[in-house]
This record gives sequence, structure tokens and C-alpha cells, in this order.
Amino acid sequence: MDVLYKTGLFAFLLLTPAVASAQWHVTGVGGTLTRLQTGAESFANYRNGPASTTTLAYGFEGGRSIWKVTVDGTFLRTPTGQTIVIIGSSAQASETDQGHGTVVEGGAEWPLLHLSGFQLRVRAGYGRASVQVPTQYPIDDQEHFWTYGFTGTHEIGRRYLLRLDFRNVHFRRLQIPETLGRFNVMALAEFGLRF
Repeated sequence: MDVLYKTGLFAFLLLTPAVASAQWHVTGVGGTLTRLQTGAESFANYRNGPASTTTLAYGFEGGRSIWKVTVDGTFLRTPTGQTIVIIGSSAQASETDQGHGTVVEGGAEWPLLHLSGFQLRVRAGYGRASVQVPTQYPIDDQEHFWTYGFTGTHEIGRRYLLRLDFRNVHFRRLQIPETLGRFNVMALAEFGLRF
């Protein structure tokens, strides 16, 4: 009887808030991906060290709020590439191969506080990145990653919402795709519908 009571209580707590305050949202996403490559080579001053590169990221995101928790999924595309520098006796030339990165990720958010009309939430997630660059020896990496960061959501009227999303895409040390870094900071702005 005790198990039945706990199961019924759990179902009540899980489903009642969902009926009372469940809400879907779908947004378009645009922003930047800043990646830090720790082993990048700089031929301008002949040194090997960290280099930061920022590129455009775009895609869409959708999720559902159930009580206080928001569960969401994100799909992003970003251009990427590899530049090869050729140093000659009197000149230097560079050749860049353009490719793309695709990020698919799911996560959950928990509310922290309200600030200037935005509901701030802490967010964590898990996903997969695919990097493809058609170099002489093609780059085709598929790696898993963790994300963590913050979101801010501002409701505009009854149907629209604006979201600001700051998250870090964190790869394990031995599983970093080429052209990306171990730490990759995304700053995203999202606008869409809630229903």
C-alpha cells in the first residue's frame, strides 16, 4: 500500500503542474561560437599557443516547461575551416578550406531569479558535434560534449518570447574535433513562439 501511495503522489506532483503550467516554445537562434584552440600555430611570430576564433552560429531550438523545469533541444550550424600556411624563402601564402560544424544538443533548465524582466535559469545539457571540412585529407569528426551555462527568457505579450543563451560546449581532452577547441563559448539570441 505504501508503494501505491508513493507512486500516486509522485504522479500527482508530476502531472498536476504539467496541466497547470506546461508550455511549449519554438525559437529561431542566431549568435556566435567562440572557440579556443590551445595548440594553434601563429606563423606571424613563429610561436605555438592558444588562439581564439569567433564565427556565426544559427539554427532553431524548442522545448517544454513543466512546472519549474524546462527541457529543450537545440540544433545549430556554424561555418568552420582549416587554414594551411605555406612559408617560402621570400614569401608566405595561406590556403583555407571551408567546412561546417553541426551541433545537436538536449538540456534542462532550472530557474534562479527574475532580473530586469528576464527569468534567469541555470542550464546543463549533453549533445553531439559533427565537424566536416573538405581538406586534402578530409576532416570528419563526430564527438560528444557537455554544456553548461545560463539562459534568460523574456515573455513578449501572450505568444512571443525572447531568449538569451550563454553556454560552454565542453569536450573531453582526448575527444576534441579538429577546428574546434576544448572550450567553445556560445552567445545566442533566440526569438520565437510560445504556446
